[in-house]
Amino acid sequence: MNQNIYVNTVAYMEKPQSWSSPIATFASEELYALCAPTIEKWIAEQSPNFILSETCEINKLITL
Repeated sequence: MNQNIYVNTVAYMEKPQSWSSPIATFASEELYALCAPTIEKWIAEQSPNFILSETCEINKLITL
């Protein structure tokens, strides 16, 4: 049985002007906005040099 996952927004842990790593995907920008404060807190605990960034309006459908 196939499962579909809709991805609209990807959250990244980023070290400015160096690298970024995807850490979460979301079906909507609204859901991302609800989770962003918690993700930012987690990132700050990893290092004060890291920030949260995102890519929106990806509109990808992934079938598993």
